Amino acid sequence: MLRMMNDFELRALRQEQRDNERAKWFIASKRREQEKEVRDERAEQNVGDLAASLVVADPIEVKSFRADLDTYDVATIEAIMENREILERLYRERDLLLERAYKQDDGTRVFKSEDGVRVFDDHGNLVSPDRVDPDEIADHYPSAESYLEQLRLIEQHEAIDQNLIGYQTQLDDARDRLDSGELSQSEFDDLRSSIENNMPVEVRRKLPDYDPTQQAELKTKFSASATHTAKLSPADMAIDPTMVPGLG
Repeated sequence: MLRMMNDFELRALRQEQRDNERAKWFIASKRREQEKEVRDERAEQNVGDLAASLVVADPIEVKSFRADLDTYDVATIEAIMENREILERLYRERDLLLERAYKQDDGTRVFKSEDGVRVFDDHGNLVSPDRVDPDEIADHYPSAESYLEQLRLIEQHEAIDQNLIGYQTQLDDARDRLDSGELSQSEFDDLRSSIENNMPVEVRRKLPDYDPTQQAELKTKFSASATHTAKLSPADMAIDPTMVPGLG
């Protein structure tokens, strides 16, 4: 059975109830203010993004970038031609090594390592001693190291060729986007940054404003190859270092 409250207790209970309600209202009000601030920030950001997307790319910047694309295109073509000359030379030198290689009865060409314990086939795969005894290969034949290095250089420059072709496609796509005339300033800035940031070093070296000090980075890139080349005997070495960037 409920106990009857006196006036003092009733007033105290009602005051507590009002305090709780005010506290809840205050918390709810603060939460609504925070949510409004978040909505306002998002709306402001959206307006800014929309405004940026509606601004057409500056015609003067577009014209300048189009001229840059032409320069990049010429540099890319020169880089492709130079790299393919290197590849042709590497292919010829590889074929020369294959002609001089030790041939088994079935015509298979194999190469013995300089330490005399391993044998590799013409694809660079390790051959089991059960198939080919290293002792049957005389030391005057080209070594596995010289041949494997040749394969590595070919693979490296084939990858460079593919990268250059891919960059040339990016230049064509960028020119098409400029021709569309539908680029916003933001899209134009992103396109220009992408083209400049993705430029292969082989292309950058061909540009008129290329900084020669960057050559140090290229030499570091090929230093391991140069060190290994120095260890090969003249009889085994069929690579012309002057044809490989950073080795000459």
